[in-house]
Amino acid sequence: MDTNTTNPGLAPSNQAGLIYSGDYQIKALTIITSDGQVVDIKNNYVELNIYEDLFGACMTGTVLMGDALDLIANFKIHGNEWLQIDIDKPTLDKPIQKVFRVYKVSNREFKTASLQNYILHFCSEELVLSSQRFLSKSYKGMIISDMVKDVMLNQLGVSGPKSSTGLWDKTTGLFNIIIPRMNPLEAIQWLSTRAYSSDGTLFMFFENRDGFNFVAYETLLKIPIYQKYFKTPKLSTSAQDNINSVNFLRIIQDFDILASGRYGAFGSSLLSYDFVNRKFSGTTFDPNNFTLLNDNLPINSTKNRFNVPLLGNSDYLLKFYPTSDSDPKINGSHPENWLQKKAMKLAQLFQFKMVISIPGDILMKVGRIVDVELPKAVPQNSAGNQVSETRSGSYLVSAVHHIFINDTSTTVMELLSDSVSGTLNAPLDNSPTMKAVKQR
Repeated sequence: MDTNTTNPGLAPSNQAGLIYSGDYQIKALTIITSDGQVVDIKNNYVELNIYEDLFGACMTGTVLMGDALDLIANFKIHGNEWLQIDIDKPTLDKPIQKVFRVYKVSNREFKTASLQNYILHFCSEELVLSSQRFLSKSYKGMIISDMVKDVMLNQLGVSGPKSSTGLWDKTTGLFNIIIPRMNPLEAIQWLSTRAYSSDGTLFMFFENRDGFNFVAYETLLKIPIYQKYFKTPKLSTSAQDNINSVNFLRIIQDFDILASGRYGAFGSSLLSYDFVNRKFSGTTFDPNNFTLLNDNLPINSTKNRFNVPLLGNSDYLLKFYPTSDSDPKINGSHPENWLQKKAMKLAQLFQFKMVISIPGDILMKVGRIVDVELPKAVPQNSAGNQVSETRSGSYLVSAVHHIFINDTSTTVMELLSDSVSGTLNAPLDNSPTMKAVKQR
């Protein structure tokens, strides 16, 4: 709810507290032109969208404009403008405060002689800056996290809260790396694939409301669960009671054993060739050795007609990597510490994907862990609300979409999970029924 406008049917704007669970306050929504002009668009926007993505380096967003002042012509908007956002919930005092770069105008339509609609697209300045620069640099005997920080600070010029308030993990392993003419953000993502630590397999570089983060998946799992959400009917008119209710839920990805096997979720192997000693070596990887969100991987140990289970089969995914790690004069690449492990963890993490929407929560950000209680489909005359035990549980927030429209806000989240709660049914491979089925 924008307190600078009159909203019939809502509480007066000077009344303190949260009246509806989707209430919000836009304190600033301002375009700053390259010649220093300041344009307040709080009364011109129709819809504001802000996006965060765990697998995308920078925040982005759009503003749908209902413009009767022809701001594009009068202020000569052309892509060298900045958008200042300061948005909060009533009495929360923990706003999203960001400055973005306006980089695109789309869907421009003239409705009347004086009114036009269009969409302003914006992103973090670092995304534009990265497209303007190329990085060719060598690092010798350094850990990956220090290389990433060097690119962020010295090649992108990130400073202030953006560089200091996010999560930052230190990696292990000394590397000699040459970055061959890449954009800074491309270089960071490329470096991230080689990052590992004593207990970290999947490192991610991303921006959320706190700033830039370089963090291991395993670190995110150690942070307390942010909130538990329920897909149940709303029985209360209290804003606070409805703050963790799910308005919309869709399962995007459930189990797919063919894709999971192909990408190594259930097992994989690495074949290395040492150029110094001219020797091949092989390493197999056990999917049970990874840290999980919930109790177990979503597969049991059922065996096929050749008495081989899906789980733990190292023939699923084979990668080849040439090395010279045995040369004492260089810092080795050690692909066994990151190449397969990262691929397997990503494959596991995309076992389940769902999208849910909740009343607007500006504190929601990618990287959080949430609990979701999924309902079990039952006849309408059944007593009580039954819960799907295996699919309910902890999920990683991989994408966030904040929507501010009219007098209410909504937060849409993409959630991922690598596991199920509890144990699956134990296989009965030797039963007459199963033996007969497998031979058909």
